[in-house]
Amino acid sequence: MLKTAIALFAWNRPSHLDQVLSALSGNQEISELPLFVILDGPRCADDVPNIQRCHDAAISFNHARNTTVIQRRSNLGLFDSLTQGISSILLEYDSIVVLEDDIVVSPFFLSYMMQGLSLYRDSPSVASIHAYTPPFSVSPPESFFLPGADCWGWATWRHQWKLFRYHAESLAFQIRRRKLASKFNLNNNYDYLAMLDDRAASRNNSWAICWHASCFLAGKLTLYPGRSLVSNIGLDGSGQNCTVKAGDLFTKTDHRRLSLTPLEPVVSPALFDEYSRYFSSSSRYRSRLRKSRATIKYWWRALLAHCAKSKLTLIGPYKTYADAKKKSGYGYNTKEILEKVATSTTDLLEGTGVYERDGTLFQELPHNLKITRILEEILPFETGTVVDYGGGLGGLYLNHRRLFNSNHHFLVVEQPMFVQQGHNIATKYSLPIHYATTLSDAPYQPLLIILSAVLQYLPDPIATLESVVSAKPKYIILDRVALRARSQQSWWLQIEKDYYSKYISYPISPLLEEDIFSALRNYQALQSWTNDFDPLYPHHRGYLFLNSQ
Repeated sequence: MLKTAIALFAWNRPSHLDQVLSALSGNQEISELPLFVILDGPRCADDVPNIQRCHDAAISFNHARNTTVIQRRSNLGLFDSLTQGISSILLEYDSIVVLEDDIVVSPFFLSYMMQGLSLYRDSPSVASIHAYTPPFSVSPPESFFLPGADCWGWATWRHQWKLFRYHAESLAFQIRRRKLASKFNLNNNYDYLAMLDDRAASRNNSWAICWHASCFLAGKLTLYPGRSLVSNIGLDGSGQNCTVKAGDLFTKTDHRRLSLTPLEPVVSPALFDEYSRYFSSSSRYRSRLRKSRATIKYWWRALLAHCAKSKLTLIGPYKTYADAKKKSGYGYNTKEILEKVATSTTDLLEGTGVYERDGTLFQELPHNLKITRILEEILPFETGTVVDYGGGLGGLYLNHRRLFNSNHHFLVVEQPMFVQQGHNIATKYSLPIHYATTLSDAPYQPLLIILSAVLQYLPDPIATLESVVSAKPKYIILDRVALRARSQQSWWLQIEKDYYSKYISYPISPLLEEDIFSALRNYQALQSWTNDFDPLYPHHRGYLFLNSQ
């Protein structure tokens, strides 16, 4: 038997959530399956009353059932709340049924889901089971397959969710490079690729487009019902990614039982064409309008980014790290860098600033910093060694001293000259920070290993990731990782003209996201984010991984 859970994601729409819970209660299987209601936190004070009403509705949902309510302390947003929640639940369960607070289900929804999960659990080409079907002009079969994945009432298995990729820019590049844009866009009837581009540029918060693209590129299929077992009540303008303009996707929930028989996982060309044609009428105009607006916004933001110097100054490319290193006037281990970091660290300890990053001292704490929020979620409830790989002189510890206690050990892995300077500072100020040149010097089994703005500067970043994995920490944080869309690795020189006391350059090679996920294949990605202060080019991203073994 599959160990299956239901995840219902909600935020601040209590009336919608009430309808979804009421519809779920009509499913006989609801008493047999654990239900996790995951409520995102408030963005502002005005959200609190509605979120509390959602919480009360979830708590009061038939106490005899196995219902767990998870309340986020802060607002993660739809993308992170959903992807993190699914990843966490699939650490314990074999499969998951996923709903959002605007998907009203048929009394036979769960029956269909459990049948599908059981029938296709061992099929390598089936990524998910989906419950929505648009109103076709002709009657489709009782069930059928389409490429990719979908999001209005669906289910998947742990091994298939590992396909999920966060980096929309890389996904879009692969679709274009493999000349799959027309098929991905339903024979050019619906511009999914523009939606993916919008996600890459942070113009939407859609996790679903990344899930669809990830499965599509992997050659996976999703099972659809011949009659829709859900309806979306969020097409009223209250949702984050669906509005009243999507009203032509509305369909009534079919309340008849749907029985599945095993099918060969293949896509019928005729049925795919029929499905694609359904989206051809009004979607093209909306797509062009959205695309033109998005293009204007993109170039405007690009202009602002250029004026704000929000990209790295790079020279190259070079074929290897050694080639780039030969051309660098000064390396990353030059004394000018150490002196700048040591000065800002000492000033922080002397109280002349409140936050330090990359040799710069700040007089105000950064607002809503993602790595701070993650440490707030982990450190108060976990004990063990925290390793900051490439962590300078211990700025991460100093910036978050309030979160560490005597049960934590903090180790910085750095170059020899940083290690010596770190020992001097730790001794002078009686800091519980240890310094080492290798990860093997960690005094205990690491709880958490952090690599922030370091991977792209290492001669062999994948080998470093593999050594991190071999240490078997519970958590891995990769923050401020420079990424590339192209599969061919190249090295560049990053130029720093005015930041240090001398003109300095050092090798850099942005990474391919697929290589990162491959090296961390035994870890489940829980969150992904961007930092406001990171350059837009090359694109930088952060990830939180949890050991899944």
